[in-house]
Amino acid sequence: MAWGISILLAMLLAIAYNCNPSSDSYGYAASMNAGTQLFNPHHLFYNALGYTLHSVTGLDSMVCMLAVNLLAFVGVAMVYYKLLRLWVIAPQALAFMLLAILSFGTLRFAQQNETYIIPLFLSLLGTYFLAKSPQTRSSNLLGFAFLALAILFHQMHVFWYAAFGLVWLVYVPHGRLAVVGGAAIVVIFYLFFAGLQHNSLWHFITHDAQAGLVQTQISKQNFILTAINSVRTWVQVHGDLLVLAKKYPVLMAFPILLALAFIYTVKKPIVVLLPSTVQTPIKYALILAFVLHFCFAFYSVGNAEFMLMLPYLGILICLPILTLRSYKQYILLAFSIGIYNFSFNILPQHYLLNYPAKAIVGYLQQHDIKYFVAHDRTLLRNFTEYSYPQNRSLHFFDLQRDSTQIDSLLQGNIPVYTNIKNFPESTNRAAFTQTKQIPKYRFALQYQIATWRGPVYIHKLLLP
Repeated sequence: MAWGISILLAMLLAIAYNCNPSSDSYGYAASMNAGTQLFNPHHLFYNALGYTLHSVTGLDSMVCMLAVNLLAFVGVAMVYYKLLRLWVIAPQALAFMLLAILSFGTLRFAQQNETYIIPLFLSLLGTYFLAKSPQTRSSNLLGFAFLALAILFHQMHVFWYAAFGLVWLVYVPHGRLAVVGGAAIVVIFYLFFAGLQHNSLWHFITHDAQAGLVQTQISKQNFILTAINSVRTWVQVHGDLLVLAKKYPVLMAFPILLALAFIYTVKKPIVVLLPSTVQTPIKYALILAFVLHFCFAFYSVGNAEFMLMLPYLGILICLPILTLRSYKQYILLAFSIGIYNFSFNILPQHYLLNYPAKAIVGYLQQHDIKYFVAHDRTLLRNFTEYSYPQNRSLHFFDLQRDSTQIDSLLQGNIPVYTNIKNFPESTNRAAFTQTKQIPKYRFALQYQIATWRGPVYIHKLLLP
């Protein structure tokens, strides 16, 4: 049954595919199609895998990696089910598996060309081998090999590896060689690619921080967004929810259903007593992995991407408590979460266009516009590189970072256009963390594009 449900969910996600790829999805696909930036330290093997599949199959890399991530989604479900079966009976394992894979974070990234589902699958697979036979050399070697491979697909999984590595070094003496061997594999690959790019190992590993792509100062935003995204990892929490509910009132039935299912699960009397039999080393490793990943997510200003694994680790840690209740309660709660997430994310992302990148870039090309101050510079730039790789004449600017260059163009009577004025904003993490700058320019309306959130206007920028 677990196989059937996971495959059915993957098919539903494929049918209701996401029509709003993220900026990273476009950026990765552009690199894969062009064969450039294939070994990014942030996700060393991900782009290379997409490029290889694109070269072998002749298919667009976006299509290839969407298919791979859906397969990885099925893999996550099945490995997690097998992992749960080491400690609980089949109906409970199915219920807890559904509770994890129907979480918003998992469904979201299973539909995007993003780097998070594959390493989650590999880390769970490594954990399965370590939990199944911690006393055998082969299981230790396989376990840490898969944990190491997970790091090579996304470096944040170093915390998962570190947690199991430290616990194994202390509690599983005959597994120490596997710990050191797996770590050596990671270091060797990073040293090799750092050398190719003429970087030191430290500079290569911390590339994003060195490039200023990561916020490294702790503020109240860390606390607020960590709290919000701890919930959002399970269920969609976004500024669009109120807009959607107002536009489609029937959707309000689903939060009510979810609330009732949660209350039923919490309030229902204890009916089952099946204590967990998770072995001590595994238990310590799971707790440490959860703590390390949660702390890193907090440090990253509550980044939801870095919380994807927390439901999986949290359920395993809480098995002694969770197994005190009937598995039927969790199945009800899981499907309520799934219905809610499909209603407020999967289906809207399939039917409604959030950002009219194609229409904007089409207008710019039609009118031979070369300079554009973008509401979302990264999204438009990556979309253009992916969809129009031969177009090198379009230049996108950020109002705050590129103000000097914008002023210089306008002072030279070079036309500059923008979509920043009256943009139909949604309340999201980016809008919350980015500082708003009041434009000092005048605006001359040129064109407008209808979206479900409201019209997007294209203006010509004029000096004040």
